[in-house]
Amino acid sequence: MAALAFKVASLASAKLSLKSLGSSLRHLFLLGSPICLLPFYRLQVLREAPQLQVLDGLAPSEEELAEAEKQEAEKEEAAEEQTASAAVGGAGGGPEWCRITLALGQLKNHQELLREALLSPGEEEAFAEAQAELQAADPSAEVVERDALAEKCGQESQLALSFQLPSGIWVATSSINLCKKTYEVEEGQPPPPVVLKESLKLKALRQETGEPLSFDFRFEEDLSGLRALRQWLQRGLQLKLHYLPKPKEKEAEKEAPIAEEEAAAGEAAVTEEAAVTEEAAETEAQRPKKAASVCLGGCVLPLSSFLQRTPSGGEWSSGCPDPWPHAAEVAVVPVARWLDPEIQVPKERENREKEKAQPGSAPSAQLELVLSLYSMPLEDVVESEEEAPPAPKAKAKAKGKKGKGNVRPFRRSSVTAGTKDRIPDEGKPLAPGMVEARVSALRPLYKACFRILRLLAAIDPDFDAVLRSNAGAEVTLQQEVLGLEWLGIKRPFRLRLQAGSAARMQSALSSVRKLGDFPSKAALGQAEGELTELLQRWRRLPVSPNEVPALLRRRAFVRLRAGRPQEAQADLVEALQLCEASKANPLVQFDEMPKVLVARGNVLRALEQWDAAVADYDRAADLFGEPLEDLELLEGRAKAKVGQQQPLAAAEDFEAAAALLRSAGRRPEAELQAEKAAVALLAAQELAKAELCFVDVIRRCVGLLSKDVGLLQRVVQADSDARMAMVAISWHKGDVEVAETYWRDGCDRLNIL
Repeated sequence: MAALAFKVASLASAKLSLKSLGSSLRHLFLLGSPICLLPFYRLQVLREAPQLQVLDGLAPSEEELAEAEKQEAEKEEAAEEQTASAAVGGAGGGPEWCRITLALGQLKNHQELLREALLSPGEEEAFAEAQAELQAADPSAEVVERDALAEKCGQESQLALSFQLPSGIWVATSSINLCKKTYEVEEGQPPPPVVLKESLKLKALRQETGEPLSFDFRFEEDLSGLRALRQWLQRGLQLKLHYLPKPKEKEAEKEAPIAEEEAAAGEAAVTEEAAVTEEAAETEAQRPKKAASVCLGGCVLPLSSFLQRTPSGGEWSSGCPDPWPHAAEVAVVPVARWLDPEIQVPKERENREKEKAQPGSAPSAQLELVLSLYSMPLEDVVESEEEAPPAPKAKAKAKGKKGKGNVRPFRRSSVTAGTKDRIPDEGKPLAPGMVEARVSALRPLYKACFRILRLLAAIDPDFDAVLRSNAGAEVTLQQEVLGLEWLGIKRPFRLRLQAGSAARMQSALSSVRKLGDFPSKAALGQAEGELTELLQRWRRLPVSPNEVPALLRRRAFVRLRAGRPQEAQADLVEALQLCEASKANPLVQFDEMPKVLVARGNVLRALEQWDAAVADYDRAADLFGEPLEDLELLEGRAKAKVGQQQPLAAAEDFEAAAALLRSAGRRPEAELQAEKAAVALLAAQELAKAELCFVDVIRRCVGLLSKDVGLLQRVVQADSDARMAMVAISWHKGDVEVAETYWRDGCDRLNIL
């Protein structure tokens, strides 16, 4: 019998050590290492050492050995698919990382926790007596039935959750309304009653930042991340329920008008607090405040089932584990009781209901949730609208006018599709249509991601042509797919290329990048030919809808450089038609379509069709969104506005382009754009602004360095032009000596060239 003891090491190091021992190893104990805690890692060890008779004190099952043998037979194919999956980032995890997703379901009986936390003893009885006195005071008046707890919460009250991640960080979710939407009343009428929802559908809750409840947890080289995950699974998921008196936005709106009253109340509160005894202070601290959230209760969800051995390791044809969901219905109790054994080990549902029906039992709410390891991203869901509450019932004693027409029923919007009360099944694969439907609600976030990517492209021109290609791997044409990966959403379209197709793609894009400022006819012909051949291939393949328009846009660029703007315009018209047909895809609408419009604006500008060019630039700017950070659009629109004889508007775009380049660290190019802005201001006869802009350009150009000699020569030329412009401005102002100085300095700068 052979034995092996590992120190804490990576899985790759463990595999190398197993290979060095050969087939002599029979018994292996890894109980001191976190590698053995999850079935995925156990199967990986068995694949490297199938001769093991005992692993961690347990004999390998027939299912595990059969699956390990199957993976060994398909080792090369699995390695390729694992490489592709790691490149795209669409899988739910692997040996190096794990995606943890929390899917919330329905919350029931939460009113008991609200009553325990918000209402003091006897408050409900006092409220009922007040309602009875109101009725007795005026028997002829209508009295609307109201609930003490609902009126205490208020119409704008909300509920939120928080839970702890393996890293120890607490994550807060977005909030959900506690009350049903009510009807409108005319001025002078009593407000409608507040009606609490009997149950809450929490599927639409996200993080406070707007991101889904999905977290990528990476394992470090020393496996500290894996140890933290193990401790988190052993400890359980800690979750808390919070009551929010009113939304933060509405509090901010009301702060200004009552600032003085709050200040006076605050001073009085400080004075009163100093005189309160310790016992009274403790009671005051336990009472919920209006402006702060109140923790209603919490629970600890046991996750030890993730550490138990399963009969089979699952199907891992892609080299990564399948989603591993754990569904549960937990009891949310006051925090003081959430560690009780009866809460941690819940009883059967029937016994729990019987115990709850007994008088004096502790309040609790029921929450449905699904926690998944190695999960795919959650579907985007929207909270469905609840039915409007019925009109309040007036007592039969009411006499006189009933006030017909004073109450108008609330008109609710249609229920959003796909909001059935069901916990999403993480084990099912995602269909392409589901992905496109899911990202439709993330358009603002996409636009923000694309702006970041365009800024990166402005810093590094090569970033615009990201190409990650291997034999059998997924190929990405443009950087917008990276935006999907950052959001953790799997791409709906996959293109499997052989090495020859990937090489053609690389060669075509490389030919476009190498054109330079003064391309030869041979270089232009080679780039156009390679792009044409690539387009013929791509039209026959089921590729992403943004890739063919991107290739057409690049070929239009080459044809425009070759002096054939009509042919370039034809390519862009076709690309725009393809984008219009796939406009429902956010990748097309918010990234590729505006790029095509900018390219067509450049062609129209070359044809001196200024109005049409500006219209295309403006349309692209609307799709890109604010802040506008596309350098090609800003510079092209500025030149088109110069052609329209609108120098003041052109100066604004030139200045925006200069600011964008300056923020990206491209100072020489920024000064070129700033000098053009100053010239445009001079053409608009804004002499004071033009003078200030020219002086700033001259000041910033002094001592400016660049590795690009050609670019530096253009900067020197711009500096000389700025000095000559200052000659004209100074002469116009009557400063002859200043004008002569600028003339002499400008000539000296030209001598440098």
